[in-house]
Amino acid sequence: MKKIFWKIAKAYTVAEYDEGIEEMRQYDLGVYETLMEKNPQACSRAYFTGTACCEDVHNNFSEIYNNTINTAREMPLVEMLETIRRLAMNCRAVAGANGQFDVRENNVGHSVHMTRRTCTCRKWDMTGIPCRHALRVIMHMKWKSDDYVSDWYLTSKWRATYENSISPVTGMRFWRKTDETRIQPPTRPESKGRKKKQKRIKGKNESPKKKRKVQCGEESPKKLKASRERRTMTCGHCGITGHNAFKCPNSGASVYRKPKKNTLSQGEGPNQESQV
Repeated sequence: MKKIFWKIAKAYTVAEYDEGIEEMRQYDLGVYETLMEKNPQACSRAYFTGTACCEDVHNNFSEIYNNTINTAREMPLVEMLETIRRLAMNCRAVAGANGQFDVRENNVGHSVHMTRRTCTCRKWDMTGIPCRHALRVIMHMKWKSDDYVSDWYLTSKWRATYENSISPVTGMRFWRKTDETRIQPPTRPESKGRKKKQKRIKGKNESPKKKRKVQCGEESPKKLKASRERRTMTCGHCGITGHNAFKCPNSGASVYRKPKKNTLSQGEGPNQESQV
């Protein structure tokens, strides 16, 4: 079937075309009737004119065009037409002297200097990569685009950056002495007092104060820092209230000791305070 079909399409004369059609009818009548409904004369060389000077019967050009505008087909009408217009828009390059080219885009002229690797749009100057105007010249002259990329993108430049290592430095003992003024370190303010120790950072589960049980129906009390207010201070040296042992004025007094409580023993009565 495939061989008969291409015989009809590639026939140069009407006689060859008719022979192919007859072979198709004898091979499969159903396929023959379907083929005649599609007007096979439109895809046969036998009915081509000599104006186009083209014998190609394939549809590759239409396939390429459809693949190019495939993304634009999914857009609204105005955006689709604008996308197709941009795809069909091309730059035109006109050669000048000394490596200069005049590239026209949207009726705007751009001067491209291939020797200096510059363009009036300055994109090539800033990035080191040929802009679209320079690429138009490269494609027009059939040059290689890689030859016009800046050397800073080459691997050889990257390797040259790390080619030399840091040179070793001898110790101060081997330095040559000079008569120049010796540079002194800057002065620092003297610190006063002992250096404060950093307090231990408490964990998340640690509380800075004791917790109190909350009665039923009572709101939870706010966490307040413990205070020394209303606390009676007793000196541990002389036993007198109102001051502590650090500020005790009775330096000659005997050391005060707290009374011990007697424990109940078997057969004894209630506790009695011991005399100091």
